[in-house]
Amino acid sequence: MGNKLTFHRLTSEFFVDNPSLKEILEPDTANKIRPYGYISVKVKGNNFAIPIRTRLPHKTGFITATNTIVGSRGFNSGLDYTKAVLVNDARYLGITFKIKPAEYKKVRKNQNRIISEFTSFVEDYLIFKGHKFGEYQFVKDPETAFRYCTLVNYHAELGIVSSIYPIRRKK
Repeated sequence: MGNKLTFHRLTSEFFVDNPSLKEILEPDTANKIRPYGYISVKVKGNNFAIPIRTRLPHKTGFITATNTIVGSRGFNSGLDYTKAVLVNDARYLGITFKIKPAEYKKVRKNQNRIISEFTSFVEDYLIFKGHKFGEYQFVKDPETAFRYCTLVNYHAELGIVSSIYPIRRKK
């Protein structure tokens, strides 16, 4: 599991073994297959799977495509950093998943950027939770970015025991 981006479906075993995860996107169903961009990047010694979403409702992620619909505002597709899940066990990585060639090319070309941004996102979360001192590097609006974030499930794995520093909130 080196620093290489591949796309996988998470196995149903992942969802069975992790039934109480908060804020994750729904598991695969018969009608919908949700691919995850698996990035083996060590953040606090952990590997994460980042879901690719057809409709990315915010900018806290990597945009792979902008889609327009006649008579509509359009929407972005991309990797959603706020819904990443911890995958330290390779048995949870199912079959590989193909995405649109143009999106795949954009992701491959920007792999180092994605890894850097996601690492900064996790580091910003540590600052937000008062576990680390510093300035936010990636997140512009931490209250919004972390409100429905899956990192809430991984405090132990990220070394968050309690706030070491006062939590900085926007006024």
